[in-house]
Amino acid sequence: MTRPIVASLGLGLAVLWVVARTEDATSWMVWLEGATTLGVFGVVGLVPARSSAPLAGTCLFALALVLLALWLLALLENGTPWFAWWLFTFACLCAAATVTVVFQGQIDEIRTPNEL
Repeated sequence: MTRPIVASLGLGLAVLWVVARTEDATSWMVWLEGATTLGVFGVVGLVPARSSAPLAGTCLFALALVLLALWLLALLENGTPWFAWWLFTFACLCAAATVTVVFQGQIDEIRTPNEL
């Protein structure tokens, strides 16, 4: 259930990377965001189909912290403003997805068997 959420975050970060490359955003920001995108795609493989994944949640939260650090560094170093704020947005989305990844097992236990 949570694997598509993490995969869509990775896809969104990949699209952001392509747009930033074509719009000539600050290069160090673009490449560090690209490396983080690869990390998010790597987390997709750690997320099980229907149970909690504390390791995947920890990795995803660490990547959210990396994106947050990139955002702060971009603001301090006068990086491309629109790109910096998109980094902040994806950092928040990754942090929110962490909660879902970590508690997926408990969410599935709450549901009744006939619910999808």
